[in-house]
Order: sequence, then C-alpha cells, then structure tokens
Amino acid sequence: MKKNEMLKKAIAVAAVTTMVITSAGMVFAASFTDIDGHWAKERIITWSEDGVVNGYPDESFRPNNSITRAEFMSLIDKAFELTEEAEIAYPDVDENAWYYDLVKRAQAQGYISGYDDGTMKPENPITRQEAAAIVTRIMELEKNAEKIVQFLDHEGFQDWGKGYIGAAAKARYMNGDDQGNFRALDNITRAEAVTVLDNIFYGENHDEDEIVVEAEYGFVVTGDSYTVGELTTPEDQDFEGKEAITIKLEEIVAGTAFE
Repeated sequence: MKKNEMLKKAIAVAAVTTMVITSAGMVFAASFTDIDGHWAKERIITWSEDGVVNGYPDESFRPNNSITRAEFMSLIDKAFELTEEAEIAYPDVDENAWYYDLVKRAQAQGYISGYDDGTMKPENPITRQEAAAIVTRIMELEKNAEKIVQFLDHEGFQDWGKGYIGAAAKARYMNGDDQGNFRALDNITRAEAVTVLDNIFYGENHDEDEIVVEAEYGFVVTGDSYTVGELTTPEDQDFEGKEAITIKLEEIVAGTAFE
C-alpha cells in the first residue's frame, strides 16, 4: 500500500475510534501516574486512548525509558494497521515470541531490516537513528544527508544513518533537542517514540510550497517550534552570520514570523 493511502486509512480509523470511545463515555484518558508535567503528556494520552501504546501494571508509563526494536515495531504495526506478512528466518526471532508476527509484517512492509550477522535483535533498545530509518522507509521519504547539518552533533553521525536522519528531520517527523543535537546513537525513549507517531499523523507537516516566507536559512527545533526546511528571510532582514534561527511554524504560516 502506498504511503498516502496507508496514512489516510490509518488516520481515518484512529479518528473514528476516538469518536466512538468518547461518545460511548466508556474509555477516558489514561491515568498514568508518572506523566504529569511531562512534555509529551498529551501525546501519550492521545495514543493510549487509541490503543497504540500501553502502560505498565503499576499504572506508570515510564516515558523516559528506552523502547526495544520489537516494541517500536508494535507502535508502527498498530498505528498503520499492517496486515501483510512475509516469511522470515531470523535466528533470534522465535516463532513463539510475542513479536514473531510483528517482524513478519515489518518484513513485508520493508521498513526494518536485520543486521549484517543475520539477526534482528528485537529485544535490543532501538536508537534514534534506527527509528529515523524506519520512519523514512514507512513514509517512503527520500534520503537527504544534506539536512543533517542543522544538528550540532552531525559530525558524529554514522554514514549509513545520515540520509535517514536528514529525511526524517526535513519532514519534521523527528527533531533535535533544545541544545540543537539529534543524539543519533542514543536510545529513543517511549515518549519520543510516541511523539514520532504524533508528528507523522497529526503534526504540522506542511509541504514546502505551502510556506509563504522566502528564505535560505535553516531553522532549529526547540519547544513548540518546528524544522521548516529551506526557508529564506525577506530581503530587508539581515541574518548574516547566524547559523540557525528558531521561530514557530504558525508564525510562518500566518506570515508574521519576521514582523
């Protein structure tokens, strides 16, 4: 299934599910005990209500914990409602494991691959660059290594991951931290994984031709701001010597960013 068709279907199902649950008055926002004050609280609640993410028996969510490769596959599998399966032969994916069918569907979709030694390592934590690779493949993005220069730590990126990180960043599905770093080799957290999904389905992912501002400078992601790709500033604005500027996407769309 092509990206646009798959995404539209998944969004429609999620919207219907949310409406049914709300109108029935039977399911409410998850009462996780450890997300109050967390920056991803609303996203976690949204995706919990949609049945895509779950908490632990002690009613915690543990948003800052890492997530395994199999668990990340589970998020993708549920969010996109994947059904097609392919034969697999990974020595470390037992047919009795809870993620066996997940890996079969991931293989069929082609969004994840094993390691050079032939293993999948489903129970290993997944890194941020590995997550970027999955996002790039599932969304059929074009790899874009040039975009990684917006991250201050880009010189430490592994060669294989550069194009994936750049693609995910350009699409604004994955962002850097408030220091301007991507942290490619860090394990992605549960909260960050949910945010990736939220950015894909509900984020302000405007196409570049929808951005009215003319510019040639890159923008750094911080807080409520978004990476907006290659924009240029109005001719009367002088940003010479500035490597990055942080603005809010809504200001760009409204045409007030440079007033």
